[in-house]
This record gives sequence, structure tokens and C-alpha cells, in this order.
Amino acid sequence: MHLSGVVLLTLASACLAIPLSESGVHASFQKRTVTPDASCGGSKGYTCLGSTFGKCCSVNGWCGATTAYCDSGCQSQYGSCTSSTTAKPSTTPTPMPSSTLADCLAAKNVPVRFSSSSDFSSLAKPYNLRLAYTPAVIVLPTTTKHVSDSVLCASRSYVKVQAKSGGHSYASYSSGGQSGSMVIELENFNNVTVDVATGVAQVGGGVRLGNMALALYNQGQRALPHGTCPGKLNPISDKNTQ
Repeated sequence: MHLSGVVLLTLASACLAIPLSESGVHASFQKRTVTPDASCGGSKGYTCLGSTFGKCCSVNGWCGATTAYCDSGCQSQYGSCTSSTTAKPSTTPTPMPSSTLADCLAAKNVPVRFSSSSDFSSLAKPYNLRLAYTPAVIVLPTTTKHVSDSVLCASRSYVKVQAKSGGHSYASYSSGGQSGSMVIELENFNNVTVDVATGVAQVGGGVRLGNMALALYNQGQRALPHGTCPGKLNPISDKNTQ
């Protein structure tokens, strides 16, 4: 039993309190496998301790060394929850990618667009023009490996990752909610398949609402509950589905 920094060992009817240092806590994780891909916890139970990604396991199951990983929701059973000031990046977001991030993405042949690309502005344009953020990089994956490689590169460079489906976010969360994020555009993942026997549909992350509703009906005669917001057109139209 662990209580207020001590371990209580019960021997017969006696109770002995032994102080437990941070190194002693970490020793209990030595049997866990050090993460090879920056993921932690979950079904594999990887630990961040001893990895090159940072010693803290975030609430979302990724290793890092900044307060984003080490503060609220940090999973202490898979690493430490004390941020490292030496590994913490600048608090001011920068829209330009670091050479480390760019090199990592290039080495893995991930399709990307940087601010110097001719179509970057059109790809980065938000739905809500009042909340315009500039991504560090926009990823245009065509395979799931492109997605996983992008997340790994971003983790190594301490860059926030945001998946973008239709981009219909009033608060511009699909643009990262801040400048300097990696935006992964999922528009190429737009397939819809329906297993008529089971009634189970598989929908890609980039499928828009109108297209999904039509595909579900055409393939399996299934309906999708959806509607409209005040002042907006019917989202069943692909033109109006963001």
C-alpha cells in the first residue's frame, strides 16, 4: 500500500513505514518495455522511462517531456510526471517547421506542404476566418503508414498533432487551435463500405456527412440521422458539407 510517500509493510500484526524515494518508484517500472515508438500505456503497457521521447506518459498515451505530457492526466504508472525544463520548447508557437521535423518527414517519404508551398494557403484556410492559425506543416497522407510516421515525427519534435476531416470547425480546432501545429488532412481516406450481411459500415476519416449518408443508403439501404443548424443549408449536399 502506498500512502503519502511511504510504503506500509504489514508483518503479522505489526506495521512498518518505509520512505519511498522517486528512484524507488521508478524501480517498480523496470520490468516494463521501453517504448520503441513514443506510445505508452494502453494494451502494450510501454513505459516512457529510458526512452528518447521524454519520460512522461500523457493522458492520450504518448511520451514527452513538456507540461503537455507531464501535467494534468499524466499516467505515472508508465513514466514520470515531472516535466523537464531543458526539453521544453519555446512557449511562442512558430509556423515554420524545425529542420528536425522536416528531415524526419522527408526521410519517411510523407507527402507534406510547408508554408513555402504554392497551395499551402488554400489548404490552411480555416472555415472560420476569424480564427486563422498557421500550421507548421500540413500532411497529405495516402496510407495509414503516412499517418503513423507523421505522428512519430511530430512527437520527436514536440509538435502538436491535429487530424483534419472536413475542416468544419467553428473554433478552428481542425487547424490545431493554435499556430505551429501539424495538421493531418484526411481527405484521401474517403471510402465507405457497407457489409450488408452484418449491417456494419466502415467509414474513412475524410468522408463528409452528405457523401456518407448517400453511400450508406446506396450500398445497404441504411439511413443516417442528421440535420441542419440554424442559418445553414442542408448538409446532405456535398457542396455544403465541410
